[in-house]
Amino acid sequence: MIAFITGGAEFIGSHLADRLVARGDEVWILDDLSGGAMRNIDHLEDSALFHHRIGSVTDEELVSVLVDRADGGSASCAPTLWKEEEAGLHVRYRTM
Repeated sequence: MIAFITGGAEFIGSHLADRLVARGDEVWILDDLSGGAMRNIDHLEDSALFHHRIGSVTDEELVSVLVDRADGGSASCAPTLWKEEEAGLHVRYRTM
């Protein structure tokens, strides 16, 4: 499975990434580091199954590419996503 996680460097997102990589899934994360930290994912950097991009869920082109890449689904672990959606931004995502 290939998974995509927004907020992947935050507490919940990084733990989800840990679990998925540990079971052999490929994981792509997107985080703008406003609430997360690289130290939460540094230990995953050596895994060929782990990939990250620093960016925002407001970058519709990047989000679209990453969502389409994820055959196993996508998870939003970024609390700022909900605030942005309430402000009228529509982000396309699927749940796992």
